[in-house]
Amino acid sequence: MRHAAKIGSKDFAQMHTIHRILKYTPAVVLGTLVVAWVLTQGGWMEFVSGKFVIALQHGSITGYWQESDRVFFFGDFRQEWWFDNAPKLGHLRSADPLGSTGSWFPIPLLATLILPLAIGPFISFRFRLWHYFAFLTIVAVELAFYLWWQM
Repeated sequence: MRHAAKIGSKDFAQMHTIHRILKYTPAVVLGTLVVAWVLTQGGWMEFVSGKFVIALQHGSITGYWQESDRVFFFGDFRQEWWFDNAPKLGHLRSADPLGSTGSWFPIPLLATLILPLAIGPFISFRFRLWHYFAFLTIVAVELAFYLWWQM
C-alpha cells in the first residue's frame, strides 16, 4: 500500500512539472512570434522540416507542403513587385502570387489572438469584463485593417 502511494505521488509530481511547462508555452510562442516579426521586416525566411515549410515574409507567416527537400533558406525579396505595397504589419492573403498554395496570416494578428493565453498564467486567468471588450475591440480593428488593405 505504501509503495503504491509513493508511485502515485511521483506521477503527480511529473504531471505537475508537465503542467507547469505547458502553462507557459503560449508566452514562449508569443515571444517567438514577436522575434519572427522583427526579423522578417527586411526580407523573408523559410524553415523546412522534410517537405513541410514554414515561411515568414514581411510580418506574415504561412505553412505549406513542397515537392523537394531543402534544409534552410534565407532571402531578401525587397525588390519584388508584390512586396512594394506590403505593409510592415503583415498581410492577410489566401494565396501566394508566386503560385504556392496556402494562406498568409499577419504575425501581429496571431500574436493578438494568443495574448490572452500568454498572459493568463501570470494573472491566474482572472479576466474582467472590460478585458474581453478591449480584446474584441483590438481584434476587430486588426481584422478591419487587414481586410480593408486586401480590397
